[in-house]
Amino acid sequence: MENKELEKYLEENNITLDVKANKLIIKIPEKQNKVITYKDKESLIIESYGKKILNAKDYLDKPLIEILNKQEKMKFLEEISAYEFGCILEEDWLNFKDIHRKLQQEEYKKLVSPLEKKIFAKGMAIQFAQERLNSKLKDLLDFYNLDCFNTFLPETTQFEYK
Repeated sequence: MENKELEKYLEENNITLDVKANKLIIKIPEKQNKVITYKDKESLIIESYGKKILNAKDYLDKPLIEILNKQEKMKFLEEISAYEFGCILEEDWLNFKDIHRKLQQEEYKKLVSPLEKKIFAKGMAIQFAQERLNSKLKDLLDFYNLDCFNTFLPETTQFEYK
């Protein structure tokens, strides 16, 4: 990258460089980037990954499947199904009075062994994940608070209320 290109990149991304006492100080806005540093032989390598911050208010009426890219959808499905799997095995949901889950509750209560319950929970968690991916953002934020919801997404993609 030439100096002009580098200067333009730094300016566009609000990154400042400063050299003081033989130290290079790089200031990268926390909300905009994820930074990874590591040493490779004689060089220090700094990688910055741009963070996609979305204003939740702009997407409330859109299904999540239309908002996320393929990588983000895969991460979401992975994380939310793992989360729901744990919740199902805790069995608090068996006390919910939701008529739409009554059949599932009755079937789960018939299961005897821990393995049967795990298999059932895995299937339900995958089903829930698919339902959530096709849900509107406003409905998802009724189920999960924003901080919890963001844990289902890659670190480089987050929703905020601006």
